[in-house]
Amino acid sequence: MGKMRDEFIIGMDLGTSSCKVCAVNFAGRKMAQHSVDYATLVPHAGWAEQDPRHWIPALSQACRALLEKSSISPDQVKGIGLSAAAHIAVLLDRENQLLRNAILWLDQRASAQADKLSHELGQEILELTNNWVSTTWTLPHLLWVQEREPEVWQKVRHILLSKDYVGYLLTGSRVTDPSSATSSMLYDVSRQAWSSKLCSLAYLEPDYLPEVLPANAQIGTLLPVAAQQFGLENGIPVINGSLDSTAETFCAKLTKPGDLAIRLASAGGVHLLLNQAQPHPKLITYPYPIPPIWLVQAGTNSCASAVQWIRKALNPSEDISYDQWDNLSSKVEPGAQGLIFHPYLSGERCPYWDSRLRASFVGLNFNHGFNHFARAVYEGCAFSIKDALLMLKDMCPVLNDLTIIGGGAKSKHWCSIVCDVLGAGVARAPEIDSAYGTALIGLNGLGIYSTIQEAQSHADFEKDCLNPNPENHNLYQNIFVTYQKIHQALRPIYQHESGHNFNSP
Repeated sequence: MGKMRDEFIIGMDLGTSSCKVCAVNFAGRKMAQHSVDYATLVPHAGWAEQDPRHWIPALSQACRALLEKSSISPDQVKGIGLSAAAHIAVLLDRENQLLRNAILWLDQRASAQADKLSHELGQEILELTNNWVSTTWTLPHLLWVQEREPEVWQKVRHILLSKDYVGYLLTGSRVTDPSSATSSMLYDVSRQAWSSKLCSLAYLEPDYLPEVLPANAQIGTLLPVAAQQFGLENGIPVINGSLDSTAETFCAKLTKPGDLAIRLASAGGVHLLLNQAQPHPKLITYPYPIPPIWLVQAGTNSCASAVQWIRKALNPSEDISYDQWDNLSSKVEPGAQGLIFHPYLSGERCPYWDSRLRASFVGLNFNHGFNHFARAVYEGCAFSIKDALLMLKDMCPVLNDLTIIGGGAKSKHWCSIVCDVLGAGVARAPEIDSAYGTALIGLNGLGIYSTIQEAQSHADFEKDCLNPNPENHNLYQNIFVTYQKIHQALRPIYQHESGHNFNSP
């Protein structure tokens, strides 16, 4: 009798700068993964958008490469789970044709619209959505399009978030999940329905928006044209999935109120689970895939994206690997000989929520070289994480069981810096990612596991536990005070010089 072959679900994550797919067997183990980059367009300072027509080719390329390198046969793939970055709306006309590029969550162009909403309706929107208005959210982006591109806006008939646009192209169904719906700032979280009041602000009808189903719901089956593109079989189930931040946190086995994770991805953040929502104007609050738990996020705008930027900016003619980058940084003593970096490359979210802030290097001298910049960027991103973490001290005064997730978790050196900056033990989990998380959610959706909690319990990964160096921590405590003072000194300058000029090309 022949050996039984594994069966798999494929998790697909549409990230900010790249997509990732992974194959997870029915025992919950990640067996293979592959990623493909795509371009982010920056037509003006503070803007960031992507052409959604690039997403499916990138995902299908990643999927075919994964199947090839892992020798997984298409008939072994029994389902797909979806995940994507938050707040990214895709605008379609009556014929479901794309109307413009998608505005990304880090785009700052809608600062005037966000300020107006915040001033006039901030508290009411907070009560409806559990979140305060800022340039991150989809609603201000839509108002910007309405005001600045009326010829586009009058053609809009369907609005899908990025994950759900991918789901529509795979299945023909327009469906979203509660966390993605919340990221639009058009969803009434108490009623669990689209808000007529919020939709009316953008002159939208709720039926412009997709149906909201649980993260573990099957939204449809793979269409023949999509199956051909991805190298998969027709008709396999597609599971709704969740936002990247919620899927990744789920994958890290955060299960109960008080559990914490630090995310070192394109954006940074500290993720905390609560047994009920505690809306705060400087925090992001999403429904967790395990009801009734909520995920509170103290999120920053630039983290691994800042590392990627400085790698290319300092040496554009040569692609320096992350291992080489770590090696350069590790040759420099903590503190980078007085060089301090603020990672506000696209404004900042928590704790400042200021689209006008800009990145800076302070303290340069003739002794500083390439490797000092490498170290300073790692340290500056760690300081921004600490700055954000302070917003959670009332909700979670004690730091226990900190798990570092995201692409940055692959760097033991960077995680050690974060550990020393925070002065708390951390466990880095480099295999955790949102593609893996949405695959686990999908295993419950396929019925392989009877509950979503059971599916989560089968996440299989190793942790590397790190403890802070007391001497380094004391040094970083002093540098962090300087880091904050520099911010306080530069902030009025950026506010005076920048104003709201993101609204004009």
